[in-house]
Amino acid sequence: MTYDTHLLWALANALVCIAIGGSCICRIRQMSADTTLALYRGLYCVLLTLTAASAVAPWWDEWPGPGCTLSNIGMMLMLLVNGRMWRYGVPPHARSDYGGLDSRPHHHAEPAPAAPRPSLLARWRAWRLAKRTNDHGTEPTTLPPLGPLG
Repeated sequence: MTYDTHLLWALANALVCIAIGGSCICRIRQMSADTTLALYRGLYCVLLTLTAASAVAPWWDEWPGPGCTLSNIGMMLMLLVNGRMWRYGVPPHARSDYGGLDSRPHHHAEPAPAAPRPSLLARWRAWRLAKRTNDHGTEPTTLPPLGPLG
């Protein structure tokens, strides 16, 4: 390709990248950490970063060709097609503040907190007590000295 052809592809790619970047910025501005799943926030940030890198690639002598520009046009069309879902806020599939288990069947409730584990000293005392029990199942009347722990 000639230098003029490279410049035309770079210009077309930059214009498409500006459109993709604008769409990503609009969607990121609608999201918040309270209401949007982190996956969607991260994906749009990655898409914005990759689009910016593709737009400025000619600065380090990586000229976009037809393949790069056409794939960016495909991404722009994908964002354009599902843009209607984002017009009035974050769509339901990307929200994290849903209203119950019926709306998100794959959601699991938080497990109940485990009972607190006894301290190391209490476990050692129980072990020593069990070890000193005689064959009749009676417990000794005194505990062994614990040394610096007791």
